Amino acid sequence: MARQRKPTALKKLDGNPGKTPILEDEVQPREASSTQAPKALGAYGLAMWRRVAPELKAMGLWTLVDREGLEHGCVLHQAFKTAQANEDFDRMMRSTQAFRLWVKEFGFTPVSRAGLRAPGRGVANPFEEFKQPQPPSKHDPAKDLN
Repeated sequence: MARQRKPTALKKLDGNPGKTPILEDEVQPREASSTQAPKALGAYGLAMWRRVAPELKAMGLWTLVDREGLEHGCVLHQAFKTAQANEDFDRMMRSTQAFRLWVKEFGFTPVSRAGLRAPGRGVANPFEEFKQPQPPSKHDPAKDLN
């Protein structure tokens, strides 16, 4: 199976470690202004929405098209919690499997977030202003062959 492409927004947050060309003309959905939850969510789904949507917005990953994806995850979380309360273990397992795929797709696991950098966060390098550009190397690899 081929490796999935990483969205440009995530590549930029990650610092583009593979140094692959950034697609500047990639389709970018409009940023969503509101994190208001859909009315159809149950109590558990609504609680998850209220925890997750503001975090996505703070990370700059909240767009109009992400709303349905988050709603889907909240519905899966609601299904799991309902099955758990009813001790319906078969339904719990099915909703858990679907939810695991969803959290991976949305970057909600530590592994899927590993290496991402958020602009403006982290410790600033106090020596940044003193960095000097390095001159090109004068080493000639052809001379090593002798």
